[in-house]
Amino acid sequence: MASPQTIQPATADTYLRSDQADTNYSASTQLVVCSFSASAKRSLISFDFSAVVPSGATITLATLSLYADTGKTGRTISCSRLLRTDWVVAEATWNHYKGTTDWGTAGAKNTTTDISTTDVATADSVASSNWLALTVTAQIQTARDSIGGIAHFCVADEGDSDTAAQNFASSEATTASYRPKLYIEYTVPSTFIPKCVFF
Repeated sequence: MASPQTIQPATADTYLRSDQADTNYSASTQLVVCSFSASAKRSLISFDFSAVVPSGATITLATLSLYADTGKTGRTISCSRLLRTDWVVAEATWNHYKGTTDWGTAGAKNTTTDISTTDVATADSVASSNWLALTVTAQIQTARDSIGGIAHFCVADEGDSDTAAQNFASSEATTASYRPKLYIEYTVPSTFIPKCVFF
């Protein structure tokens, strides 16, 4: 496979909801983010790109794109690298990342055990029927080098509390072209072929 590569849909995705803290939403057609404290929502997304980007590749650009079913301008959307790489999509809830095993902080908010703060991507929110694009180059490099080519993301609205939720099409969305996609550009080391020397 040659660069660039686009993976669509995501391998797994769901969202977490604080006021339904033990409910799993992996079958939803939407991924939701909301900063309202009484009903906060955060989304988890995973892509397995190991088959299309070789080990040892240098990632030169990677973009996570989400299609806004309903949107709101004037917000900042964050995308953090999820550290709980063994989360289970059909079991993840606000309280648990798999089965009855708790997040470090409910809602995947613990910055030591749940998410990384060193390579967070951010983008301005978008109006409905537009694509939100998050540059996740560093996160994809880490995933290729250290996690077997599988990227795990936590997407959130981290601004001041706002009651308006922003909904993005999930991998279960009816329109396939609106499902989450990951675009990757990369280079690979040149193969060194020694010259033959004849005496």
